[in-house]
Amino acid sequence: MDFKEKEQKILDFWKKEDIFKKTLRATDGAPEFVFYDGPITVNAEPGIHHVEARVYKDIIARYKTMRGFHVARKNGWDTHGLPVELQVEKKLGFKSKKDIEKYGIAEFNKECRKTVDELIPVFRTMTERIGYWIDMDNPYITYSSDYIETLWWILKQIWDEGLLYEDFKIVPWCSRCGTGLSSHELAQGYENIRENSVYIKLKVRPNQKIEDLVFKKDAYILSWTTTPWTLPGNVALAVGKKMDYVLIEKDDKNFILAKSRPSVIEGPYKIIKEFKGKDIEGLEYEAIFDIKDLQTENSYKIYCADFVTEQDGTGVVHIASMYGNDDFDLGTKYNLPKIHTVNEEGKFNKLVTGFEEKQVKTKETEKDLVDYLKEKDILLKQELVSHDYPFCWRCKSPLIYYAKQSWFIKVTEIQQKLIRANEKINWLPEHLKEGRFGEWLNGVKDWAITRERYWGTPFPVWRCPSCNKTKCIGSFEELGQKIVDPHRPYIDDVNLVCECGGSMKREPYVLDVWFDSGSMPFGQAHFPFKQTFSSAKTMKDKQIKNSNHPELFPADYIAEAIDQTRGWFYTLLAVSVLLDQESPYKNVVCLGHVLDSKGNKMSKSKGNIVSPNEIIDKYGADAIRWYFFTINQPGDPKRFDEKDIKKSLFQLLLLENSFSFLNFYIDNKKKISINDLDNLKVAHILDQWLLIRLADTQKQTTLALDKFEIVKAARVVDELVGDLSYSYIHWSRTRLKKDSDKTSILVLVKTIYEITKLLAPFTPFTSEHIYQNLRNNVFSDKNLPESIHLEKWLETKEITEEDRKILEDVVLLKTLIGLGLRARKNSNIKVRQPLSEIRSNINFKNKTPFWESIVRDELNVKTIKLVNSIDNSPEWITEKDGSCWISLNTSITPELKEEGLSREVIRHTQILRKEAGKMPQDKIKTNYCTSSPGIVSAIKKHESYILSVTGSTEIFINEPDFASDHQSDILIDDQPVKIGIKKV
Repeated sequence: MDFKEKEQKILDFWKKEDIFKKTLRATDGAPEFVFYDGPITVNAEPGIHHVEARVYKDIIARYKTMRGFHVARKNGWDTHGLPVELQVEKKLGFKSKKDIEKYGIAEFNKECRKTVDELIPVFRTMTERIGYWIDMDNPYITYSSDYIETLWWILKQIWDEGLLYEDFKIVPWCSRCGTGLSSHELAQGYENIRENSVYIKLKVRPNQKIEDLVFKKDAYILSWTTTPWTLPGNVALAVGKKMDYVLIEKDDKNFILAKSRPSVIEGPYKIIKEFKGKDIEGLEYEAIFDIKDLQTENSYKIYCADFVTEQDGTGVVHIASMYGNDDFDLGTKYNLPKIHTVNEEGKFNKLVTGFEEKQVKTKETEKDLVDYLKEKDILLKQELVSHDYPFCWRCKSPLIYYAKQSWFIKVTEIQQKLIRANEKINWLPEHLKEGRFGEWLNGVKDWAITRERYWGTPFPVWRCPSCNKTKCIGSFEELGQKIVDPHRPYIDDVNLVCECGGSMKREPYVLDVWFDSGSMPFGQAHFPFKQTFSSAKTMKDKQIKNSNHPELFPADYIAEAIDQTRGWFYTLLAVSVLLDQESPYKNVVCLGHVLDSKGNKMSKSKGNIVSPNEIIDKYGADAIRWYFFTINQPGDPKRFDEKDIKKSLFQLLLLENSFSFLNFYIDNKKKISINDLDNLKVAHILDQWLLIRLADTQKQTTLALDKFEIVKAARVVDELVGDLSYSYIHWSRTRLKKDSDKTSILVLVKTIYEITKLLAPFTPFTSEHIYQNLRNNVFSDKNLPESIHLEKWLETKEITEEDRKILEDVVLLKTLIGLGLRARKNSNIKVRQPLSEIRSNINFKNKTPFWESIVRDELNVKTIKLVNSIDNSPEWITEKDGSCWISLNTSITPELKEEGLSREVIRHTQILRKEAGKMPQDKIKTNYCTSSPGIVSAIKKHESYILSVTGSTEIFINEPDFASDHQSDILIDDQPVKIGIKKV
């Protein structure tokens, strides 16, 4: 089957008939099911992870539409920020911000917009190809002026509440991108690395006293760091106030370190004195580097701090006020100098003589620093350590903690509101609520909202250089002039008149791109500038409404990858709570990352990227959809392997094959009405079982999808498809072939028809393909919906106790057959070899001879006996499953041997028929040539059975003049046999 061609025809049909919009029109006025599309970052070609997220969004939207809800689906494109800028820098060959500014901000941003505009159609094509129904004709685009205006309005509300402030703080700084990152961005970029740590000995200034001990000879304080680049900025040391320390003597020198860290010292030593950290507070030491700007009254002393631990290092922490939160806070507390020794490009500045313009986070610079420490007799030793280190989540450069002036949103002030809002969210997986997400909220930090970049939403705060007054703008109208493009550099030229008469200039920042995506519930509606309640100026006690969609807040459902717990999921919640709203989403499905088959993260550098287009073209979109819905739970990582896609495809083909089987036996001249299916009365227990099985699946699927348990729902349907093919059709072949028995045909049609409805949200192409065949070739009704996706979801029915007994019987039946087949396998006896008897303790609740007939056929035995005890005679082999057991008589009489040979003859004849392209209704004549008396005898004794099964009208044995249409040489029981057939 050409899946690409088949699915393309369906895509063309959907487009031509406008099926998606018809599903929306069909539910106009119905209750709203609100869905948010997390905007795709448009910076590179689509990956397989984009497919995962989009199909998990699509399944619920389709399901809820079939349930009668109106599900507005507005596509979103995340178009700002570093992800796009870095792609453009790569394209233009830029290495730093200086290159951008030399090129020109206007031209650079023009290239950013161009890149986005070129990629959007690529993502649109992928989205359409996988069958994700969403409005891409009217998307929200984060670079649009309307969207930016809403962001300004949101920030103005935060400003008015006093939650936006400017401060000099330590921020995670990317020297490659030239900007700080927020705490939630930082959380996405940690990697475990091995690098050198250094132990240093800092000389105590002479003639200082600890209690009765005066330092006159060489005495040193031992410290330790995993960031040697911060040593030129050292201004102090920190110890634990109540921690135990020792002064030791080794090689005529004294050393101070924590009592619990003696392993730092190699070789024998002598403890001179023990004391507490507080006893050495104020002790002075000599600077590592001679930097006059850092030499103040309070520099190069020991201070007590509560962040010092005894777990690693020496119990003495090196303090560089500008390069760490604890360091910065201690520097503020004791008025230590706050002067940078590293510039914003991540290079040492001119204060660090001999190291000017060296990049601080390189192996070469680290070696030079170590050599300096050796030369100055400051290095005690080096040691490799493994630790988690933050890298830029986009450019992958190592970050440094760097003191910067920046603007922050005071998220810590609304922390309890965030925690309360989270209590109302239904998380899948559930553990994320109190775990990964809940813990994040418990430790939430203020949001560093500004970035020193170019392609982003401009920060709407203006400052007067004369009086330093600041003003936040909440709309374009407030600017008092027409704004064509609110981006940099044009907005940078807009000055405002200050109350003092001065000219206010905009702060030269853009906003954190996560603020863009986290504001999408409001930005997608251009709130509050387009709304039905005209007087609203605040979010308090209001629902977001506009003329197209009555209620857009909060979302009933969202879905994205696990890393969004500290990305989009968090910023959505933060923005809404900052606007004094409840949680912006009620239910969230968190998806595991898609890894390669070995469990490695996919990346271009590793060469393990999987192209979604290649996989989809090869196996079809439904195969990859079904893979994501059934391979494992949504939150688990997916080890993507093509063989698993093949398995998913095979399961879908089971249903296609069941429909093809139906076509062999259905009379297309006498079409079926839906009423025939609705009023179906069945007497045969196998028909009863399948309809009960169908009803039970409908109920389980509905319950699971109502709880957003998508994998559970998919697997329930998957099991039904297997039961339809492997059990019902397999056990019903004889009945289905009888022209007089139409009931089984109706049961088969009804089941396939209802399964297409169940599968429609999961696999929209396969469902549509089968439905169109049913609609055009099987059903007589003229008023059927033109698409499966315009059908209504099935109403669930209660399963009675009697129904349950039938379901339980088939479970027992399968157990019995499974044990019997296992016994045959362990005895090395083929199923085609008849056996005399099986005995079992399995007792069916419905005393129907049909169950026993299935067991006899499946296990190829003559009789079945219900017994209470196991026969341990040698000819009996027993298999158990819990309390159930079956014993198989393995003795083979001459009569059973001959019957087995006849079945081998039938098998090979059927294979030859298939190879010759014979249809089930085609009659043949057959000739068997063999010198084996046993095979000849078997054919003669079982001639009538062979005739009926193979569709032969006449059998010949060793007929030399038989003119075969097709023939085959085979072995039966190690004896050569030539089979020839010809059409009658």
